[in-house]
Formats: sequence, C-alpha cells, structure tokens
Amino acid sequence: MFKKGAFTLTLVVLLILGLTATAFANPGKGNSGWKFKAKAKGNPVQFNDIGNHWAEQAIRQISSMGIIPGYPDKKFRPNAL
Repeated sequence: MFKKGAFTLTLVVLLILGLTATAFANPGKGNSGWKFKAKAKGNPVQFNDIGNHWAEQAIRQISSMGIIPGYPDKKFRPNAL
C-alpha cells in the first residue's frame, strides 16, 4: 500500500507532467495543419423563416455549402427543439 507522502508526490509529478505537455500544445494561431475549405455548391436555400434570426447569415452560408438542406417546405425552423 502506498504511503500518504508517496501518493501525494505521484499526484504532483503527474500534474506537473500534464501541465508541461499543454505548454507545448498549439497556441491556436492557425498552425494546426487542419483546414476545412468547403466549396459552395450553389445558391443558398431561401428559407422563409429566418428573416430576423440572429444566425441568419451563418445559416445561409452553411446552406450554400450544402451542409444543411432544411425542410421541404423551405423552412429551417431555427428555434425548433
């Protein structure tokens, strides 16, 4: 069985090693090597229920990429649960 001091020392060492590993992580300046470049597939669907919604621009952009098709009745239903 571990003694209380050895257990505490082990936890401290693991904490320090974990923090050291995060220090060398990508700082988020766009150098991750992963780039998503979706190409527009055409005009965005003209949803008739997003007129004054806060995400209207993003919804139109994503629909032009073909990611979200919406509903057959040309609705997106942004506030639907």
